[in-house]
Amino acid sequence: MKIQKKVKLALIAVILLLFSGCAEKGPMQTKYGLMNTNWHDKIFLESIKKLDEKVLYKGKTVMFKKEKPSMALLQDELVITNKSLYLAEWDTKNLIYNIKLELSLNSIKSTDLIVEERSLFPNSQYLNIVTNENTKYNFTIYTKDGEYLKRIITNYSKNKPNI
Repeated sequence: MKIQKKVKLALIAVILLLFSGCAEKGPMQTKYGLMNTNWHDKIFLESIKKLDEKVLYKGKTVMFKKEKPSMALLQDELVITNKSLYLAEWDTKNLIYNIKLELSLNSIKSTDLIVEERSLFPNSQYLNIVTNENTKYNFTIYTKDGEYLKRIITNYSKNKPNI
C-alpha cells in the first residue's frame, strides 16, 4: 500500500513538472514578444498586406499629440518601413497587427528629435513629426536610436534612401 502511494505521488509530481513547463507564454502570446523574433518583419508586412515594403526599424513607443504623458503604461510598437511609419499593436488573440496610425513617409514635412537631458535618470528622446497638413505627432523613443530614426524618416520622405 505504501508503494502505491509513493508511485502515485511520483506520478503526480512528474505530471506537474511537465505542465508547469508548458505554462510559459510564447512570443506570439505576448504584446512585444514577436518584436524580438526573426518572424516579426514577415508577419508584420503580411498583417498590413504590404509585402513590397521593407522594415527598417521596430521598437516600443508611446504616441502623444500635445503634451507628453507624465507616465505611460500602454505602449505600442513603432514600425518604420521604406514607405511608411506605423503605430501598431499586436493582437495576441487573433495573431495579427492592428494599425492605429499609418503615415506615408512622403506625407512628412519635418522630423525633429527632442532630447531632454536629466542629471539623475537617463535622457528622454522624443521624435516630433509634422505632416504636410501640419498635423503633429510625437513619439517617445526608448532606445538610443533617435538620430537614426530621424535620418531614416528624413531620407526616405525625400525619396533618398542614403542612411
